[in-house]
Amino acid sequence: MTARHALATARLDLVPAEPTHAELTWKHLDDERMWEFFPALRPPTIEALRQRYERWMYEIPYLGAIERWENWIGIRRQDGVVVGEAQATYAGTTVYIAYGIFPPFRRRGLAREAMETVLEHARDAHGARRAIAEMAAGNVASAAVARSLSFTQIATRRDLDPGLGYRGETFVYRRSLEAPADPVSGGDANSSASR
Repeated sequence: MTARHALATARLDLVPAEPTHAELTWKHLDDERMWEFFPALRPPTIEALRQRYERWMYEIPYLGAIERWENWIGIRRQDGVVVGEAQATYAGTTVYIAYGIFPPFRRRGLAREAMETVLEHARDAHGARRAIAEMAAGNVASAAVARSLSFTQIATRRDLDPGLGYRGETFVYRRSLEAPADPVSGGDANSSASR
């Protein structure tokens, strides 16, 4: 099942992706720089992008343990400009995250800001206890975002599914979403003992 929660960060509104967003995102998603690492995922037309967003609303693309997923369009609140996309895919107590900031808006901390909010939402609304992010080894900026969010690299995979248009190494990062222990009581910061 797909979940539909709008989120807000200090500068962004993360709104559930819908087919009507294709008109706003197409010029950025038609930019080859967005697909440097996974070119086979590039939508060939605006209509294909519209259909992708339609599927995101109602279908889960994977088989197996995936239970639900969420896809957002990032909109800068100050001027309504679309700046990127974010995704959370849930399997049990694990959330797999993905993010893409459109080239004109990169290097402004927007990916970190958006994903920090997505991770909090995954923990608080869906009970996620750990997060996984996987990226092409050459995607230095994405790895830097993951590390800035306290992710730790746990694995290197080789020869990722060629259906993604990428063959090579990918790095797998993990982060715990467990509430930190309260240093005063020694318990969970959200437990009744520490309130």
